[in-house]
Amino acid sequence: MTPKAPRKLDNSHNILANAIQNVIEANDAEEMFLRILSAAQTLTAAEGASIYLLDHHRKVLRMTASTNLSPEKFYQFDLPLGTGITGWVAANDESANIGDMSQDPRFFDTTDHQTGFHTRGYLCVPLTTGAKVIGTVQVLNKINGHQFSEDDQSLLECFGSLVALAIKKNQLHETEIEKHRLDSELKLAEEFQKRLLPTDMQQPENYLLAGTNSTARQISGDYYDWLFCNNKCNLVIADVSGKGPAAGIWMSALSNIIRYEFSKGADILSSIPEIDLHFAKQFPRGVFITGIFAELIGNTLTLSNAGHNPLLVVRNNGSHELYPSQGIPLGILPSLARPTMTLSLHEGDTVVFYTDGVTEARSEEGLMFGEARLIASAVKHRKLAPDKIIGRLFAEIHSFRGTAEQSDDITVMILQRQSIAS
Repeated sequence: MTPKAPRKLDNSHNILANAIQNVIEANDAEEMFLRILSAAQTLTAAEGASIYLLDHHRKVLRMTASTNLSPEKFYQFDLPLGTGITGWVAANDESANIGDMSQDPRFFDTTDHQTGFHTRGYLCVPLTTGAKVIGTVQVLNKINGHQFSEDDQSLLECFGSLVALAIKKNQLHETEIEKHRLDSELKLAEEFQKRLLPTDMQQPENYLLAGTNSTARQISGDYYDWLFCNNKCNLVIADVSGKGPAAGIWMSALSNIIRYEFSKGADILSSIPEIDLHFAKQFPRGVFITGIFAELIGNTLTLSNAGHNPLLVVRNNGSHELYPSQGIPLGILPSLARPTMTLSLHEGDTVVFYTDGVTEARSEEGLMFGEARLIASAVKHRKLAPDKIIGRLFAEIHSFRGTAEQSDDITVMILQRQSIAS
């Protein structure tokens, strides 16, 4: 019996191998998608091709590449998952090979109406990785006018399964690049923000000052500062509503405005109306700033509390007083008058400025640290220097939280009057 000659491989397999290699060697996503379209057309002898990728969060297929449309028009052809034949393919992870689109009830003809392209034959296959559909690739109208064959479908399915891996790899690579870029930008923003916090360690005569900020995220919406102007020590602590980069931007704006006002010789209390009006014009709905703005001259502390946490004063003998807000936050109603209050400070008195990240720090059980624990800590450690008091307070908050995540920025600034040498 004469042995059969070995079967000659169909040339389409070579075309498929070359097409896949060509896609893999693309330099970037845009080039990769163009090569996928070109290969899909070549493999199936089609007039056109397009790619949709699935937005899993929105359950929408987004046109990503097309031979018949310019990229600026892609957004017009988003398809809800399950809509049209493309949406059906993605929803069912099953190919569709249609000879006459006008006879298929799933045909979503909006695209044809908007592009002027007349779709007759249509072959669409899912792009699947790890049993998860990430999109579809479809070819339109066989050049010879016939329906796409079973061989065409098999080739496109094989091509699609391998292309899906290339797309997924590219997505992961771009996600990693974007993550590194964002991390780098956040790091720069974080370094910039740190420069806005006090760097001049000048101390008021007969006083010690210290402050610390711990961010819940890389960028903080809290702010504290002290600056000397016109023989006064100007102090501020503030908290922008919200967290993260958006709050950090407004915090930076507040810091820059205050320092600009000081550069002109203004003091903190006289600057509040102008700052309030500025932010009222700029803030989006729901954004505001709470804060305490104070001036220290000798043993007198004059302050305005704009919707912020109460000011805590611990006296040398261990008694304490809380001075609550008498005004609303900045950026809401700048026409309202802002009352001030005046305190007398004596030797050994300690003034604690803090943001709500202190009192609202939560334990693993969901309990809040609260004012009582803050007061107890400040009273217990009142004989220590301000930086030591802050260190003990932060240690107690950390111990109280346990494994619970820090949910808000924590900022503390402490002013302490020292003994006056005789």
